[in-house]
Formats: sequence, C-alpha cells, structure tokens
Amino acid sequence: MGSAISLLFGPIQKGILLHKLTDSYSSSLTNGNLIQHFKLSFSRTLDVFYPLAGRLSIVENDDNTTPFFIDCNDTGALFVHAAIDGVTVADILESIIVPG
Repeated sequence: MGSAISLLFGPIQKGILLHKLTDSYSSSLTNGNLIQHFKLSFSRTLDVFYPLAGRLSIVENDDNTTPFFIDCNDTGALFVHAAIDGVTVADILESIIVPG
C-alpha cells in the first residue's frame, strides 16, 4: 500500500511528433533510416545518462520519512514508433482524452 505522496507522481511520458517528410527530403533519408537513427541516438544517450533509463522510487521508512531516488535498474526506456493517416497534429494536441 503506497502513501498519498506517491499519488502526486504519475508516470513521466514524453513524446516527439514529426511531420511527414517532403518528397525531396524523403528521397535522401527513408523513414526506416530515420527511425533507426532515432533508436541509435536514444540508446547512446541512455548509455551516457543512464539515470534517464531508471525509475523513480519511493521508500517509506519507519521514522515517517519518504526518500525519493532514481533506481538505475537497467530497465531501459520504451521506444514507440507509430504512424497513422488522417490525423493531424492538432487532433493530438487538442485531445481531451489523457492516457492513464
């Protein structure tokens, strides 16, 4: 059973929205190459800044203190690539549905 303080911190999720490449640019860099480039860059960044791949942890002590720390447990971070037709950036940014 967690403390009320743990309810203050939900998962930290960040994303990047990229517009579709123009024909002239996509001929020099295919979508697959771009995604592979992002994955490699992300992986290299986590090697250097390994706490970014950890998890925020909370410990409730017997003396009523609750320390927070980054658990560098080598869990990693999730990289998701998704593409969809017929949806604009405005549709995503104006969404009232927030994933939980």
